[in-house]
This record gives sequence, structure tokens and C-alpha cells, in this order.
Amino acid sequence: MEGRPHVQHYLELARLHRRLLIGVPLAAAALAFAVSLYLLLSAPVFTASTKVTVKPSDAELSFSRRFVRSSSSDAANVVTQTHIEYLTSREIASRVAGRLDAKFGAEAAAKPASGGLIGALRAIKGTVKRGLRVINSGRFVEVPAEEKRIAAIRKAIRIDIVESSYIMKIEARWDDPEIAAEIANVVAQEYRRRASEEAVDQVGTMSSYLEQRRREAEAGLADLRQQEADLRRKLGIVDLPAQRAALLARRDGTEVKLQDDLIELSASRVKVAALSQNDTGLRRSGLSPEMQLELSMSELATLELERRIADREQTLAATEAALTQLSGKEAPLVRIADRIAQAEEKINDISQRLLTLDLARSEGLDAIRIVDPARPALYPDSPKVLVNTMAAAIAGLMLALIAVLLRDATSRSAATRADLGEVPGTRSLPALRPSDVALTRRRLGGPERPDPLSPGRMVAGLGEGLGERLGGRRLGSSFAARRWPSLRGHLGALRLRALRDHVLAPLAGLKPDPEGGARVVIDYSSDRRAALAGRILEQLAPSRGRTFLGSFIDDRLWSRLPRQAGEVIVTLGRDEITIDELSEVVGVVARRLGAPVFLVFVDG
Repeated sequence: MEGRPHVQHYLELARLHRRLLIGVPLAAAALAFAVSLYLLLSAPVFTASTKVTVKPSDAELSFSRRFVRSSSSDAANVVTQTHIEYLTSREIASRVAGRLDAKFGAEAAAKPASGGLIGALRAIKGTVKRGLRVINSGRFVEVPAEEKRIAAIRKAIRIDIVESSYIMKIEARWDDPEIAAEIANVVAQEYRRRASEEAVDQVGTMSSYLEQRRREAEAGLADLRQQEADLRRKLGIVDLPAQRAALLARRDGTEVKLQDDLIELSASRVKVAALSQNDTGLRRSGLSPEMQLELSMSELATLELERRIADREQTLAATEAALTQLSGKEAPLVRIADRIAQAEEKINDISQRLLTLDLARSEGLDAIRIVDPARPALYPDSPKVLVNTMAAAIAGLMLALIAVLLRDATSRSAATRADLGEVPGTRSLPALRPSDVALTRRRLGGPERPDPLSPGRMVAGLGEGLGERLGGRRLGSSFAARRWPSLRGHLGALRLRALRDHVLAPLAGLKPDPEGGARVVIDYSSDRRAALAGRILEQLAPSRGRTFLGSFIDDRLWSRLPRQAGEVIVTLGRDEITIDELSEVVGVVARRLGAPVFLVFVDG
């Protein structure tokens, strides 16, 4: 509701509905405690867990990388989910059942039929399930006992993954701790066995394929080498590199000697030319015999050099031709040599891959490890009596709060002081508590007594009752409203504060009218409640004028009221009237009497 002081309003709602807010959580907690205790004594559930490493295949890793690259998922989660689906399949559950039969026997490993309340509930559940199946499908097929046991084992297995890792946590829940531990261990062992078989099969298939490819490559290499030998014989090449080196050396040596001969030839020609210039052909003026002999020898040397140079040039040309011919023979041999090198490289690569597969085969079995084998639990995992009781209490409290808040949200009835504050032209006063109203009733003989009471008797009755209930002492009739501080020694500060708040506080705004105006106390539905409230108000805040009491259900009310009043006090109970109706009634009273209107709840 708009305009309400929320904190005070809801605190008052909680106080008003305290029985509901306390009773519902207590009832829920008691029920949860009883059911949990019964289940703990009759059908406890034990949990055993083990952890095992996950070994993804290359295909799974490749797929997970491509999948994760386009999403926000974790690669480990994508891979392990596939393994989880396999481990929770019927195949694994059937193998687990077989292992349990072998170790514990078929009767011991079977899920025992529960008796008592649990058996009755399961029978009711089965009957309802059969009825629904007949309605939906037209018939009901009874499942064999073995299939039921396998279904129970599948239901008992729970597998989680350790976040961002290749580790799975396998849990099994059963009413026997040893069977629960055995189920978890068997599932882990079955996963290890399956992964090992897959690794061996995968490596064996790949190894067979690579061995076949290596044999084919070796056969091709042998054929290439035979072709190379045949070609060498055909071309007359024994050792191509040696022949090439010999020809190159021959060419280089011939070129060097040719250069030397050319130099000598040039020098010889110069010498012959110089000697020939001095020869005049005359006996007296010509060359000497020695010079003639030297000229002849030089000419012969020149001719010899020219002949030798010609021979060397022919040898050099023949060598170049031989090199050219050798190069032409080398091309097919080079091609075959390249093919041989490729074949050898291919064989080496296949051999390396086979070695890697052999290492993977030996390491694959060790890669899948059971990190922490399951052990029989010492204590049952379910039910948790204290946890269930606290959770039920909290749930009951939440339900009660929701009920109170829904009722408050959907209702316009006046239930709290904040609701009274929504009535225009009025002032709301704190409510009179049930304990104080009941105490006043007892001390004054009930609200039906018609005789007026003096202020001294009223205050004395309140004081005596409060003293008997809280202080264990009797307060005398000399007690007066002005002497509230003297109660500290008898009632204590806390009770004194509560007495002021809930008995005197409603009258804090009421002051005696100096002109003796009348006080009007009108209750919404009860003359008795109006009389009780009027007496309490009169004794705690006496009015100098007359006090008129009545209720809105009295047909003579308007004829008995004065024409004008000093103050009007309207009393009512919780949820008796809506705010809109109360506003209308209060408006009529205010216009009729022309006095300030006070609203107060009377609880009791």
C-alpha cells in the first residue's frame, strides 16, 4: 500500500501474525524432523565417490577445439560430457550388475524392498504410475526384476566433472555403503577398461595401416634402385660424380697449360721478330752464326708451340663435349635419385610414426588413472536431519511471510497503525495490548460493570496486577499517574518503558479540555469494548467534561451524542473495517461533532 511507513507497518504485521509466523515454521520443522529421522533409521542412503582422469581421443580434441572456438564453452566440458553419457548408459549399468552379483551375490546386490511407511508410499507411487500409464498408453507392461535393478543402478550413478580439467568424479548412492563403493569403483574400472581397449584398437589399426604403407614404400624404393642400376649400365656410367670430377679436372688442367703455351708463343714470336730485323742477308753485315742458330731455334720453338696450342684446344673442346654429354646422361639419373630420396624420406617418416604409436600404446594405459578409489562411507549422506529441519523451518517461515504479505497486499482492511494513518483528518494512537486490556478487565470486574470507577481504584487495580505478574510485589492504592518513575525499583526499566508505550502512550495527545468539552468514545462494533476503553482512558487521562460511550451498531448513538465534543476517540479491532469505509465513518463523526478524531486499536 502506498504511503505507509513500511518498516513499522511490516513489523506490526509480524507481531500481529506472530502465531502464524512461529507456528508454521515449527510445524514444518517438526514434520521434516520426524520424516528425516524415520528415513535415517529405516532407509539411509550412503554415497561413495571416486575420481578418474579422462583421456580424450584426437578426434574429440579436434572437435572440441572447433566447437569451443565458436562458443563460450569449456573444451574439457565438451569432451567429458561424451564420456559421462557413456558411463551412465545401460551397458555400463549391466556390467556393474554383473560385477555386484559376482562379489555380493544376486540377493545381496539387489535393491531390498522397503517396508513400513516407505514401502506403502512406494506402493502408492507405483499404483499411480500404472494408472497414468494405462490412461496415456492404454496398457501397462511389467518390467522384469533385472531391468528394474539395472534402472536402479543407473539412477544411483551420478557423474560430475572437475571444472576446467579432464577429471571426472563418479558418485554412487545406495543403502549399503560397501555396495555404493563397489558401484563407483566398477564404473571407474569399466571406463578405464573401455578407454584402454579403444586406445589399443586405435593404435593397432593405425599401426597395421602404417606397416602396410611402409612395405609398399620399401618395395617402391627397391624398384627405383633397380631402375637406377639399369640406367647406369645403359649409359655406361659407373660413378657419375667421379667421372664428372675427372672431366672437370682435365678441362681445368688443359686450360692452364693452354694459357702457359700462349704466353710462351707470344714471347717466342717477339724474339723471332727481333732477330729477323737484324738479318740483312749479307755475309759481312748479317747475323753471326750464333745468332743465326738462335733464330732458327726460336722459329722451331714457335712452330712447336703453335702445334701444341692447337692440340690443347682440341683436347679442351673434346673435354667440354664430354661434359655436355655427361650432363645429358645425368638428368634421368638425377630424377631417379630424387625419387629414391623421397621414398627413403617417406619410409623414415612412417617408421617414426610407428615408433610414436608404440610409445602411445605403452603410455595410453597409464594415462587413465583412478585418482582416488571409492571407500565405504562411515556415515549416511541422506537424510541430513538437522539440515532438513532447518530448511523446512526456513521454508515454512517463507510461506508464512508470503501468506501474510499477500493478504496485506490484496486487502484494504485496517490492520496496523500505518493503515490508520491513511485515514485523513485523524491521528492514530498506539494500540492497547491484550495483556493490559485483560488485566484491566480482571481488576475492574469486567467491562460490563455499569458503576463508575474512581481514578484511584483504576490506577490501583492496574498497579496491583502488574506487580503480581512482573515484580512479585503488591503496589498500594496510593500509586498515581504522576508517580510512574517510582516504579523503576519494582518493575524494571524495560517493563516501565513498555507500560508507558502501550498504556499511557495512547493518551499522550489527549489533554483535559479547560472548557469542559465532552469526550466521546465510539467503538466500531462493540459496546463493551467502548466501555472498557472509555474507563481506561478516563482513569489515565481524566476529562473535565462528560464521557459518552457507544458503538456504531447502536441505533441510539446519534441521539445520545452531544452537539459538540472536546475529542472523539474511535476504537476498533484489527481487520474489522476497510480503510475507505473507516475514512467515510470518521468523516461523518468529525463533521457531526466538530472535534479532533483519534483512532486506536484495542487488542483483546
